[in-house]
Amino acid sequence: MKKTNFLVLVASIVTLGFFSTSCKKDGAAPVITLATSSIQDKDTVAVGDSVTIEFSVDAENKISKVEITNSKAAVLKTFTDVSVSKFSYTFAAEAVGVETYNINVKDKKDLSTTSSLVITTVSGVKSYTTKLVYAPTANKSSKTFFSASSGSTYDVTGFSTSSTSIDFGYFYGANAKASFASPSDYLSTAYDIAALYPSATRNVTTFAVSTQNFDGIATTVDIKAAYTGGTLATNGVNPQGGATRLYDVTAGKVVAFKTASGIYGVLKVVAIVDADNDGLFTGDGDYITIDVKVQE
Repeated sequence: MKKTNFLVLVASIVTLGFFSTSCKKDGAAPVITLATSSIQDKDTVAVGDSVTIEFSVDAENKISKVEITNSKAAVLKTFTDVSVSKFSYTFAAEAVGVETYNINVKDKKDLSTTSSLVITTVSGVKSYTTKLVYAPTANKSSKTFFSASSGSTYDVTGFSTSSTSIDFGYFYGANAKASFASPSDYLSTAYDIAALYPSATRNVTTFAVSTQNFDGIATTVDIKAAYTGGTLATNGVNPQGGATRLYDVTAGKVVAFKTASGIYGVLKVVAIVDADNDGLFTGDGDYITIDVKVQE
């Protein structure tokens, strides 16, 4: 009886030793490490942005599968070459919302690891509606200039303190009619900015007429396309024939622009208003109404 118990004990020890050895041979699960150049968990991007998930895999066993899925378990990318240790997947952010991206790695011992990133996608577009930009006046009090970054309007004295923020101005000329001009090329017979504020920044903004439907412009990519696919203005004086002025805009016209800082925007002329009904559009209180969309 004692001999039988001894044999059972020996068998148990051998069995335990077998399973212990098997687990040890399987090794550790793969380790996933995001690259510093990769998008990170809880990052925010804009629609149209190029997004790259870049990571490395450290594994004791040979890798059998590396893939990226989303929260709906849809496979976005399957890497065919799993003999390497570094992987990269680039895609364009498409829809506004929050999405989870899962990096799934499995080795040939069926040990697997998943690393997840939660990424928020925003429109990346700032909108300003019914902005009134006024014709220049003799007393310099009219809000003639516009800042794309804030949607604020300024009178010409704003160049003394806020010139870096001012992207374009409005004027109404006898021949040019309703017009937009870069601060670098503003109509000097209206306001000679260089003479009035010689140390002020006079940003260079360029304009293009777009045929896009303003209401259909929803993303940063759309805004840029309105400019790059538009017809550049040729009314500039400094430089001559440049895109720094755009003459004779009319209600309904869609105008794209690019600021000195490389930000793209697009506006729609809603109305050109002769507030004092004198038929001139250049008096105190006369203005242009615009809706504006700008890249954030």
